[in-house]
Amino acid sequence: MTFEINEGFLSMGAKLYVKPNNVLVQAIDNEMILLNLESEFYFALDDVGARFWDVLQGADSLEQALDVLEAEYDVDRDTLSQDLESFLTKLESSGLLQSLEPKP
Repeated sequence: MTFEINEGFLSMGAKLYVKPNNVLVQAIDNEMILLNLESEFYFALDDVGARFWDVLQGADSLEQALDVLEAEYDVDRDTLSQDLESFLTKLESSGLLQSLEPKP
């Protein structure tokens, strides 16, 4: 099993989300497993969560991620935006993502 380690993640306005070094990520079929090595907490993302993760990793901004996902899913942009922000908040509160404030 090979785990992926990525440093940067997504810039959202005044925040930059990053995956901490102690979090490992593994894709298994259409799912994604995130494991925090310090807390031993793990999180399994279903196919939609795994797609969110993939799109967010490749996006330069929340707007760009929303554009990609809006084209793929039959959902209005406001709902999608709320879902993405909830997704990021849940991962951050679980220690699987960190948000950094930009330095002045």
